[in-house]
Amino acid sequence: MDIPNPYCPVPQQHNTCAFVGREGLFDHINQYFLDSTSTHAFLMTGKPFIGKTAALHQLNRRFSERYIGVYISPGNAPIRTEAQLLKMFTRAVMNAFAESHLLIVDSRDNRMDDEDSKITAGWFAEVFIPRVLYSIRAHRQLIFLVDDAEPLIDYWQQHHNIGGITDLLQQHDQLHMVLATGDTVEAQVPALNNLVAQHYMHRLGNLSAGAAKTLAQVSPAYTLDAAAQQLVVQLTGGIPLLLQCLCYLLHEQSHEADYLPYTFTAGDVRALVPEVLEQVSAVFYDEWQQLTLNERLVLTALSSLSYRNPLEPVTVQQIENWLVATDYPLDDTAIKSSVRGLEYRLLVGKDAAGLVVVSSILQSWLAANARLDDVPSGSAGLVNGTRRDVQLWAVALAIILILVLLIAQGVIRNAEPAAPPPDRAVPTVTLANP
Repeated sequence: MDIPNPYCPVPQQHNTCAFVGREGLFDHINQYFLDSTSTHAFLMTGKPFIGKTAALHQLNRRFSERYIGVYISPGNAPIRTEAQLLKMFTRAVMNAFAESHLLIVDSRDNRMDDEDSKITAGWFAEVFIPRVLYSIRAHRQLIFLVDDAEPLIDYWQQHHNIGGITDLLQQHDQLHMVLATGDTVEAQVPALNNLVAQHYMHRLGNLSAGAAKTLAQVSPAYTLDAAAQQLVVQLTGGIPLLLQCLCYLLHEQSHEADYLPYTFTAGDVRALVPEVLEQVSAVFYDEWQQLTLNERLVLTALSSLSYRNPLEPVTVQQIENWLVATDYPLDDTAIKSSVRGLEYRLLVGKDAAGLVVVSSILQSWLAANARLDDVPSGSAGLVNGTRRDVQLWAVALAIILILVLLIAQGVIRNAEPAAPPPDRAVPTVTLANP
């Protein structure tokens, strides 16, 4: 019996990936939908592979009786014209209606399939959207679900409007918009004025231990014993990318079993770690490249200390001592600042005893691949004055001084006139006394 794999292999992520959790996000979005005074878009942010796209697609499944979701993905290309933007929204609405087997009232307007120049902001706001909202009836609402919305936000920053769509959010209680972006956009929120509001903004994190265990057993092809469930949480740290990859491999391995559902043990799960590491290595490397040098130093120290004494908590003082011993000293303030940055990036967490790397798989990757000599762009100078820097500069300066002295000595010698040959001794005559 061939059971379809519900998980997604790396890096292929799509809307049919197994999905659990995120109740906090959906409660927040539901609050936004019910707020009749809100005239802003809802902003969902998160790092790559954290589950933003999957969450957008889940909205239709969760609220299908009350809302029609219109999925829109601008892609990486910039939005250059208003007509280009409006045509993208128009086509997305028509596709969503076709998938839901709904009809738009008087949809014979040929501009819906015509060239960009005939789709104007006036037609979109005064003709198209009113027809769409009338077609879904007053008890349902329309949601624009904009994935990878950075081009849309860039367009907003240039024009302070999105083809009149932000005005439509204010005019129609039936209309809402949810934007999904990378977490780098968070710093821009105060400058986005009437597009998004900080109280309707949600950042996705890693899954909780309970959600991770639930996701790991979505497949009907296998089960995990108690030790295996706990190991999955420890290995992945609730990182969705790692969970999808590990569980995808478990499901594929279950095909070799004589009976289903097959029960996997902790040993079975641990045996798949090398293959998971191979598949996610490029993703981890990209993330490593984004870290500042101080964050790399602290993460490397934390990982090394955890490997050395896995049962002991790691403190800021231990990290500071480790860095001093390895000639990369950082003070207490710099270490704490870097820890906060790593927590924000969902790579480091805190327990009651101290600091931890959130995932054992990530820790294994760090042990094998983390390098401190490839300084990330923009981070030079963050650890100026460290002992190794001083030593390197001292050696370089000494070499330069020696070379200068040698060159100078050679120049002086070449500049001196040749010394005249010594006078030959004149033979003398000794007169004998008569």
